[in-house]
Amino acid sequence: MHSKLFCLIFSTLLIFSFASSQWGRDYKLKTAMLDAGSIKVVVNNIGNLDNSYSAVWNDIPTSPRSIVFDQGLNIVGKIQDTIKAVMDYWWSPYSPGPIINGVPAWRSPGGDTARYRPYKISRGDTFGNPDVKNWPADLGAPVGLSGKPTLYGDQMIWMVYNGYDKVTRAYYPQSDSTNMRMPVEVRQSVYTRQTGLPATPDFLDDVVFLEFEIFNRGNAAIESCYVGWWTDIDFNYAFDNFPAIDTALGLGYCWTYDDTVNAWHSQTTVGFAQLFGPRAASPGDTSVYGFHFIPNSKNLPITSFLGVYQSGYDSLSTMVPQSRGTIWNVVNGRYPNGNTIIDSSTGNPTRYTFPGDPVKMQGWNYSFESTDGEAGFLYYSGPVTIAPNDSQWIMIALIPSLGANKQESIQQLRMKTAALRAMSVSEIRGGGSDWVASVNGGELIPQTHELYQNYPNPFNPNTTITYDVGAEANIEISVYNMLGQKVAVVVNERKPAGHYAVDFNAERLSSGVYFYTMNVGAQSFQKKMVVLR
Repeated sequence: MHSKLFCLIFSTLLIFSFASSQWGRDYKLKTAMLDAGSIKVVVNNIGNLDNSYSAVWNDIPTSPRSIVFDQGLNIVGKIQDTIKAVMDYWWSPYSPGPIINGVPAWRSPGGDTARYRPYKISRGDTFGNPDVKNWPADLGAPVGLSGKPTLYGDQMIWMVYNGYDKVTRAYYPQSDSTNMRMPVEVRQSVYTRQTGLPATPDFLDDVVFLEFEIFNRGNAAIESCYVGWWTDIDFNYAFDNFPAIDTALGLGYCWTYDDTVNAWHSQTTVGFAQLFGPRAASPGDTSVYGFHFIPNSKNLPITSFLGVYQSGYDSLSTMVPQSRGTIWNVVNGRYPNGNTIIDSSTGNPTRYTFPGDPVKMQGWNYSFESTDGEAGFLYYSGPVTIAPNDSQWIMIALIPSLGANKQESIQQLRMKTAALRAMSVSEIRGGGSDWVASVNGGELIPQTHELYQNYPNPFNPNTTITYDVGAEANIEISVYNMLGQKVAVVVNERKPAGHYAVDFNAERLSSGVYFYTMNVGAQSFQKKMVVLR
């Protein structure tokens, strides 16, 4: 908790030093709250959380309900053989807006700082919402064919910021200050799915999704680039949040020992899963970039992980790395001081601290009785190269869980993560690759017909089929067995344009593979489903 107190003291000092300090800034922080699902998150226009609110999960049965104190995107790489870095620890290194003609937008002549803020839209919004009316498509905010906002999930906050500000950052060593900035422009979408909608699987309203597009706006390539995520996770008693990683699931999380006095406290686990990492060349493979598929490349997994459990910024293995040298060690799978990470359970070198299984207490797990309140972690994926004006894209999910005990909570977290990793981007966002949200008569409607994968799949005996109708039409959705015989009619009626979900009960069907089709005039769409008894 020491750094949290330090942040408050430091922020107070900044108020009195903005006018003359090299740490000052001329722009104003602006925030927006994501609150459609069970998690409430207040984000600001430089990419991190507002520490007055942080992230709060309503499903925790008592106060305080905070689950995350702060978080942020880190980018490390080399430009013309010089290590560059933007690292977000309790104080963001970014400034609002894009990079225009090689200059951070808010510093550009005539820069409209009021525009460089978070924009929030929700399903069902009209032009009465000024963020819909003033949607910044020219800054890169996603739009459909009609030029109106594209909505991810059921509520979304979008913003753009950059890591090229000339302001010296507060915690960076003076000798490193000129290299603690990069010509990167970040477009960030934060969104959630709304509770109670028929097309939303139950657990999705307990997840916050974060997507980042990272553009190189410089004149030289960013080579050996690593894209990373830092977080300070706090739930209930912050001194008992222990870092861990599930390398198979790409999941960094914090857990705690069972507590017989405060039972629910030991039942909470909070994690960040990397669902899609940055892309790197890989002949014969295909990577995902939003709704796009990039041939001869692959999405990278987490390639290094550092559990953090002490206050401060230096080269010790338990603290966040702050200089370019120490962060370079971490992205390359070493401790900040350059020492090799040794798995204490095997005696072998590794790139990940605490990769054991705290459910079975096997392998290398955090073994101290507490932390000093700074529990969290850093993880990175790389290396990749970002050419001038090229970009990278990643998707991360904030996922909490609450079980009857520590073991159940961790297992629930793993199951949620596995379910998310099995979903496509269109299923996560709530729309298909051709689905474009536009504002028309107060509703966000699709522009094309589309049939989506049922969820869950496999299933027994109920599943949900979602589909889009781009214009009023007769819709028939039927289920066929492997012999081509029609075994059920799910929908057969005329539908106006809209996004729909229908429940299908397979009680009468035996285990096996089936196909379901949607016929709309001359168009036909088909998906496969599996009944598993």
